[in-house]
Amino acid sequence: WAGIMVTTLARPPAASSPLSVLKLSYLWTALIAVLALASLFIARRERPASRWLLAALALAVLLVPAEQARVDTTVSLHKHVVFGAWFAAMAAGYVLARLSLVDKTRGWAAVVSIPVLAALLLDGLPQATSLFRVWPNATPIVTALPGLLARHPGRYLTSSDLYQVLGYYDGGRASWPQWQSDLHFQVPGAPAGLASDRAAITSGYFSLVIIGPEGGAGTAVDQAVRADMRRAGGYRLVADADGFEAWTPAAAS
Repeated sequence: WAGIMVTTLARPPAASSPLSVLKLSYLWTALIAVLALASLFIARRERPASRWLLAALALAVLLVPAEQARVDTTVSLHKHVVFGAWFAAMAAGYVLARLSLVDKTRGWAAVVSIPVLAALLLDGLPQATSLFRVWPNATPIVTALPGLLARHPGRYLTSSDLYQVLGYYDGGRASWPQWQSDLHFQVPGAPAGLASDRAAITSGYFSLVIIGPEGGAGTAVDQAVRADMRRAGGYRLVADADGFEAWTPAAAS
């Protein structure tokens, strides 16, 4: 429940306009949303229970856009709209099923499939590809990981986005407690995140610090970690895997 609240229902407010949230939501769910909402009119002659069910399914597509518009954020919106779209797809399917019965003798069912296939090929695939490529390709740093861990045993600090990826693909060479996220790491007497990162970096606590490309995958916290290493001095770059950097303090080298 805490995870659902933090990531979805009680996300921190941001600065995206409600209009931008609604626009992106529509672009990502347009075909399903339009067909689902059309079911409210097409189902006028259905039994009341069926109409209520279709209405609940169709209106589900609006819940996430409304919530994220309320807190002015587009963060993870492309993932969250899927929850409502799953339900709305059933109402959209009802509409397509009704349309497929307009003329049973002339292959109307096949005609109805055309807009679905067109949407998938012309909109869905390019959309999915662009969203997939928002995340940088971590293959280079994952490939370099076994050698890095062998040469620099100890504790490891990495980006919050890389934390689970590297911890999973290290193949058991390091235990999970050896990996720390720069967004959540905490030392006694300091708040989690930047202050704790700075204290650990200054003392050379981590044998490796791995962060994403500067100005690319790296978050603001990653950039602060990079600046802290430069300020502390004594850190050297031991790997640059297509922009993913691995640093080690002189004492750990």
